[in-house]
Amino acid sequence: MSPEENVALFKAIRDQAATAAPPAVNRMTETFKDAVGRTLRLATGPAMPAGPDHDIRFGVFYKAVPGQPPVHRTGNLADSVFRTPASGGITASALVGATAEYAALQEWGGWTEPRGPKPMAWHNTRGWWKKWHVDIPEHPYFRPTVDRTVADGSLGRAARDAFAAHMTLLS
Repeated sequence: MSPEENVALFKAIRDQAATAAPPAVNRMTETFKDAVGRTLRLATGPAMPAGPDHDIRFGVFYKAVPGQPPVHRTGNLADSVFRTPASGGITASALVGATAEYAALQEWGGWTEPRGPKPMAWHNTRGWWKKWHVDIPEHPYFRPTVDRTVADGSLGRAARDAFAAHMTLLS
């Protein structure tokens, strides 16, 4: 192979890699998004009361374990997990996140206060609650999912398989 042919081959590999990177990133985000959903459905609390007149604010009391993923009750947090499609070439990037208003508060912990002049109020099997301030311990779900999917190799396999499927020059 001549030097010119080598240069042409390397340019072709570079160009093909630029088209293979976004599918690899997309497969990783799909894999991770699915894994986050599974993490969020692991721990379940007592069943919510059923019926057409049921109001989610009037639920069963359940104290979640600090440091563990949040308890799956309504599925709102899991349903809010999204992914963006990859953009870019060789350095493609994408995003997995959650849009539920309390997503970051569950992941990192913190506190919440009412937005208006009245205390927060809700009712469950332990009675009525009225609070001006609530401390919420962390209930991580993204961080343990990152650790698990990296450790079990599922993110790496997803990227490798999708990338290899688009790299015909190296086959």
